[in-house]
Amino acid sequence: MLKTFGMPFACSIAVVALLTLLFYELSSAVLFYLLFLGLALGLMITGGHGGTHFEESLAPIVGVAVNTIFYAILFRILLFVRTRRRKNDSSRESSGVEST
Repeated sequence: MLKTFGMPFACSIAVVALLTLLFYELSSAVLFYLLFLGLALGLMITGGHGGTHFEESLAPIVGVAVNTIFYAILFRILLFVRTRRRKNDSSRESSGVEST
């Protein structure tokens, strides 16, 4: 399990770190939507108007963790689809069936 999930998880850490840094520097609407799941969870933790010091420090950490898990699952699904497609293409070539 870890072997098949390692690369998507590493990629998701890099993507989420880059998107989060860019979001806090640029405040772009596109980046907001790409990070929406974690940001929305952070707002639910803090209550939207700021919470206690503990909630304020915990919300970004939880948000980044949620986004990392989301993108890791997304990358794993994409890797599975790509592998499945390659396997089907190679089986068609070996059986002599032409693809359209």
